[in-house]
Amino acid sequence: MWKFAILAAAAAAAAAQAPVVSAPASKWHIEDQLSQLDDARTVTADLDSANLLSNGIGSPEAATLFVQCDAGELTVYVVWPPFMGNRDREVRWKFDAGSITKEKWRGSESGTATFDPFPYDFLAALSAAKRFVIDAPPFQQSDVEAVFDTAGADKVVAAAMAACPKP
Repeated sequence: MWKFAILAAAAAAAAAQAPVVSAPASKWHIEDQLSQLDDARTVTADLDSANLLSNGIGSPEAATLFVQCDAGELTVYVVWPPFMGNRDREVRWKFDAGSITKEKWRGSESGTATFDPFPYDFLAALSAAKRFVIDAPPFQQSDVEAVFDTAGADKVVAAAMAACPKP
């Protein structure tokens, strides 16, 4: 009888040590804040690119994709390591193995970011995507491609759409 108890305990211990397979963790950083003053909700999600780009002094740095709802306004933009200039620029981008989209994205006043003109359409495609690649020609340089591992984007899209429902 005691041998049976030892064997049962050993089997239970072996089962407890079996490897657990889980989905890869999302690399998104998400902040969801509620204003104590006016109950306005701000959702900000950011994701660094999987590849490094050269910044203004040639050092490697990641680009960052942002999804933000602030005061009911939805924005999607990429902050770039190199100076991009503050003018609108044509960017090319795609999700997964989909077709390439060409759009004119607005440049930031600081010249470090480009803003998607159709954030709701972008989020609709982002929700199921695993990979996002964007190419933007920076100010006085050749094209620059940033690659983002967008796994877990469905949670980002859900939070952003809850805070900024489509009008």
